[in-house]
Amino acid sequence: MCAGVNIVLKYVTGGMASVDKYLEELGDNADDCVREVFDYLQAVEAVKRSRDEQEVARLVEKYRLMREHVPTWMMKSKEVFHLICLMCCLPVRIIISVKIVLPKEQYF
Repeated sequence: MCAGVNIVLKYVTGGMASVDKYLEELGDNADDCVREVFDYLQAVEAVKRSRDEQEVARLVEKYRLMREHVPTWMMKSKEVFHLICLMCCLPVRIIISVKIVLPKEQYF
């Protein structure tokens, strides 16, 4: 099994602590694929914890994160909302539903 798949399985079953431990075990044997998967998972975790709209927008753009990666309250950020809509090609019905939930905000 590919080491990148192993990292994802470790993340799903044990979180980032499990991934960190696995990477320590790999040491210098970790290839580029493993590093890319690890960086992606770190970005997902950073978006979940971040309170900074600029950082979230940067990570969404760099790693092409989806709407499901972004906390709901962060979707109120105009910059994050636009990036999600543009990069993820959200269906019109989802964009409309978000506009209905947040009618006082000026997104467009």
